[in-house]
Amino acid sequence: MIFNATSGYYEKAIKFERAGNYTWFVVAVDGAGNNISSDKMLIEVPEEVLRLSMPHYDLTSSYNTSSVNVRDDIYMKITWLFSHRLNVSISKDVYLLIHVAKWIENETKYGQNFVEGYARYDFSYYYKMGQETLMSVAMINAIWIHDIKVDFYNVSKVSISNVSTAYDGIYPVIRWNTTFHNVTARFGDHVSNVTVHFVTTVVKKEDRIDLKVSFIIDVADFKIYELIDDNYKELEAGESFSIKMIIIHDVVVTKEISPGYFNVTSILPSKQFENGTYVYEYNNRTISTVHLDREFLGINATSYVARQAEVTITQMKNEISYVTVTYEFSNLTYGSTRAIYLDPRYIYYGEFKTIDKNPPTITVPSPQNGSSIGENHVTIKWMARDDETAVDHFCISIDNGP
Repeated sequence: MIFNATSGYYEKAIKFERAGNYTWFVVAVDGAGNNISSDKMLIEVPEEVLRLSMPHYDLTSSYNTSSVNVRDDIYMKITWLFSHRLNVSISKDVYLLIHVAKWIENETKYGQNFVEGYARYDFSYYYKMGQETLMSVAMINAIWIHDIKVDFYNVSKVSISNVSTAYDGIYPVIRWNTTFHNVTARFGDHVSNVTVHFVTTVVKKEDRIDLKVSFIIDVADFKIYELIDDNYKELEAGESFSIKMIIIHDVVVTKEISPGYFNVTSILPSKQFENGTYVYEYNNRTISTVHLDREFLGINATSYVARQAEVTITQMKNEISYVTVTYEFSNLTYGSTRAIYLDPRYIYYGEFKTIDKNPPTITVPSPQNGSSIGENHVTIKWMARDDETAVDHFCISIDNGP
């Protein structure tokens, strides 16, 4: 509370965390303990006032020479890198880089053999902390449809959408997608083409960033085959097929120990939870979290029935995490335009705070423990609080069920 000499009034700033109506009053107390209160006042805080500012973003493309390899004046290999990048500035030292790379390899032997292809789709997240830089990377390594690898090297073209910005309540939302056209999958002598859309949603929540990656596979003209007794048989309506995706997830910290020399440390998940959440910690602080929902968050198709996805995360000897997500579909129906909307979710936390080790406190006033209920509808009332990281969600279990 301060005294403003210009206006002659005392002032105090109050921060409101959410929109709505608030009542307030001021109490004045003299040295003898006597007090008098002002009349209660009402103030309305609209949602627009509490909205967080939209992060700065920049969508760029570049084309640069990467390497040249010449041998015996006969064999020459030239590699270019053409990349699309979305840079989202979160704060002074934190930015999100979403990267789509096209590697063009021009291999010549007596002037022959030209190879061109799209290589990968990856997501990078950087923090700078003095001499240290933390990098969290999730790279889609491969996609399989019914055990057939969908190779992005033979895609006909890649298109980048415009960046759209909006608000989800008070939180700014940035959306951006990349489309790989005419991706070819080969089933023996059979060839099918698919179009794959990678949809990226970035939501800024105070000091935290939620990054959700979805991909839509358009299989309007796509036929799926199954290998039976060395022969490929086309799947019929009602049969099932699966889609599997492998993501390489890696978190590293680079520290400059002397000019031009860096020490690189790979970090493995320190915590694993049954809901598919993996937590990476560094110096007793949460630096990255990967969460893959085991269920579909959305599916845009009436001709498919999807069951739960299977999620596995494997730690390799080189300290990189391989994340495998497998979805299975049934009731396949041909002859209509279909889009399979899959939604693996990555959540990167940009909060450098002490880990919350204390559980929330919870109070259940009714029904009381041991109560006898004489009807088949029961209303349960409870309240909970957590002063460190707030309450994320509630669950109710009946007879130790899920």
